[in-house]
This record gives sequence, C-alpha cells and structure tokens, in this order.
Amino acid sequence: MQAAFHWDEESLPDAGADSSRSYSDCWGFFGGGREYAVIGSAKMTHFFDVTVPQASVEIGRFEGEAPTSWREYKSYNNKRIYGVTDFTEEGLYIWDVSGAPSEVKLVKQTKQFFKKCHMLFVDEKAGRLYCTGTDVQHDGVVVLDIATDPDNPILLAQIPFPLAGYAHDIHVRDNIVFGSHGYNGLYVWDFVIPTSPVLMANYDTNGYNHSSWLSPNGRYLVSAEEIPKGLPLLLFDMNGVFDNDLEIVSQTRAPLENPSDSMMIYHNPYFLSDQEVVVSCYEDGVHVYNIADPTAPKLAAYFDTYPENNGVYTGYKGCWGVYPFLPSGRLIASDMQHGLFVLDCPTPKEGEEVTFSVSPNPAADLVKVEVCEHHDGPCVLTLYDLLGHTLLTQSFDGHFWQFDVSILPAATYFINIRSGDSSPRRCAGRRCNSRGCGGH
Repeated sequence: MQAAFHWDEESLPDAGADSSRSYSDCWGFFGGGREYAVIGSAKMTHFFDVTVPQASVEIGRFEGEAPTSWREYKSYNNKRIYGVTDFTEEGLYIWDVSGAPSEVKLVKQTKQFFKKCHMLFVDEKAGRLYCTGTDVQHDGVVVLDIATDPDNPILLAQIPFPLAGYAHDIHVRDNIVFGSHGYNGLYVWDFVIPTSPVLMANYDTNGYNHSSWLSPNGRYLVSAEEIPKGLPLLLFDMNGVFDNDLEIVSQTRAPLENPSDSMMIYHNPYFLSDQEVVVSCYEDGVHVYNIADPTAPKLAAYFDTYPENNGVYTGYKGCWGVYPFLPSGRLIASDMQHGLFVLDCPTPKEGEEVTFSVSPNPAADLVKVEVCEHHDGPCVLTLYDLLGHTLLTQSFDGHFWQFDVSILPAATYFINIRSGDSSPRRCAGRRCNSRGCGGH
C-alpha cells in the first residue's frame, strides 16, 4: 500500500488539552465521477477533492466554535455530510455537498437536539441519523428522521438503551442497530419502532467493545476492542442473531511494527467487501485483512501513518479512522498527528500472496530481501518514501534481493513486492527504519 496524497498543515491549532492531536476522524463521499474526503482538525472541518490524488485540492474549510480532539462525520446519499463534536458544545452540523467541487455549503448548525455527541451513524435506506453519547441522552440514543428533509431533521426518539447503557459507537442497517457498549459488550437492537427498541442479541466480549461493522451480505460482523491494549480483532458469525446465539469465529492480532509487542490497538473496523476488512490501528496505521477463510483472516495490506514510534507502541497516537468506500478502491485515512492520507491499495487475488522478510532492521548500508516461500519466476520490488514517491523499481529472481541503502537519507521507507506478471500479489508495505528496510 502506498500514499498517493498526504496533507498536513502545521499552522492549524491543536486540540488544546492534548497538544499532540491536531486531527480526528475522516470520511468520504463521491458523485459525478469525482471523489472527496472530509477530515476534522482541532477547530475546523476540511473538504478535499481527491479524484486525482496527486492533484488533490482543498475545496472548503469551515471553522468550529472551539478546539476539540473529537470531530466525527457521516454522509447521506453522497449529498449531505453530517458532523458532530465531543468536548465542545457545537451541536449538529449539516453540509450540502451536492454542488462539489465548485461549492460545499454549510446549510445548518443546530443545537436543537443536543450540544455534544460522541458518535453518529446514518442508516441510508431508512433515512435516519443515530447519535450516541449525547449530553441529552448519554446512556442512550437520539434518532432523527433525515429522509423527509435532510436539512431539517425531525426527532423520532430520545431514549436510553435498556440494560446496555452507554454506546461508544453504533452501526445501523435497515433499522437494526449493532451497538458497541464498551465494557457491556456487543448488543443488537431492532429499532423499527424507534421509541420501543427490542433486544435481539448480545455478547459479553473481553474488553471495551469500541466499534463494529457488518459485512455487505450481513453474515459477519467485525468488532474492535480498544481497552485494554493488545486485544484481538473479533469476527462474529451473525447467523444466530435471531436466536441470541452469536459466535466468534476468529480472533486476529497482527502487530506489524513489532510482532512481539502486545500493545497494538485496533480502533475502527470496516468491511471493504464480504471478504475484506480494513481497520485503523492507531500507531500501526491501516491494516487490510482477507477473510475468504473467516476462521483464519490474513493480513493483505498495510500502511503506517505514524512511523516515528520505531516499533514501540506508546498509546493513542496515529491513525484514527479510515474510509474504504470510494469507487476507485483508494482509502482515505486520518492520522491524529499527520493529517490526511489517500492510499492506493491494490486488491490482491486469493492465493496469490507473497510474504517476505527484510533484514537487518534498522540498517545503515546493505539490506537483504528474501521471499519466505517458494516462488517461481521474477518479482518486481518497489521502494517508496513516506509520501508514496517511488525511489526504486527493480526486478529480481523471486528469491533474494540486496540493496545498498547508504545512498538514501536517514528516514522511513516502504517496500512493495509484486509477481512479475500483471497480477498484484499481497500489497506488502514494509517499514524501513533509519537508512534501512525493516519487516514487521
């Protein structure tokens, strides 16, 4: 995986209480053959046209009321963006993006329904906006009708979650709410009648159930637990949801910067397709997993948005969120310290992975790349810098490659290996510390 575009504006204000955090979540939308990114900074919301990543341009910025480390966004029919904040009292923002790229318009900022909100979700088919962790219903949810008039929401319900309480995050599809209720675990609710939710199923997970996402076919749910550090990514089989019989089919941990470190954190997971999951992983950047075999997910691609920790996981820095639904297949990622990334991530074909090792790590002179399994035919190796610029492309025999990195400035670099034919192999980005290249 490589960065096709990176934006970080150092003159922007930080979040105040945490001066290291300048950015929060990101989202995306598309239409008319163009693609767009949205990212929150401490005091602003920024909109970018990323259709041609190398020529990406900011098409709008809107200042909030006060610096905050928490801005979240969701889209509705690629025509509206809804935004909320926590730790400040800014209410609900509504942007009309139907005129992008020539116009992005803030049509409303309202505190009618709440002042603070931790998370929001749009159920597009039902035309509803769900808001959790609000100041008016902290242990429940505020449900708004946005189908009748997207610019003037109508309150449908403001109710507590029975038994489960506070929901840190929710995923909603066709009026079914998948609630990540922190230490109370995962709950599934029927919200057809929003004033009278019905509990369908629940599962007491190991730690703090942070956020979840349902596969397109509805068969699996991926769930991340943020606290304590080092918990695995969970994959649920949802076949038993109507019988309150949820089953965890796999638990995955794949820290790449330091495989022996148990402190890597999965944050926000999404399904790219029925067989692919993408996750923001704080200091371990962005991970993409192939779940063709749901009992044994395989890491398929990786990009480190926060390389300066040098393989030692120190806490809640790095990649906050990732948006994986652009038609081009590119990913939008937000890093709390480094801003916006647009990532190229070729989709590998099942059974065509190439794994490899890189040594030593770090290195000051010679670096050796060795393909870990038998592979007939040539491979093409590409070396990138942090911004995705290609520094070297070279074919080798598919077994060994050696390169003198003393000619490069001391920095972080990435390696991608493909087979010699046109089919992409595993998009295996590898960090390179100092003047060398390091596997994960």
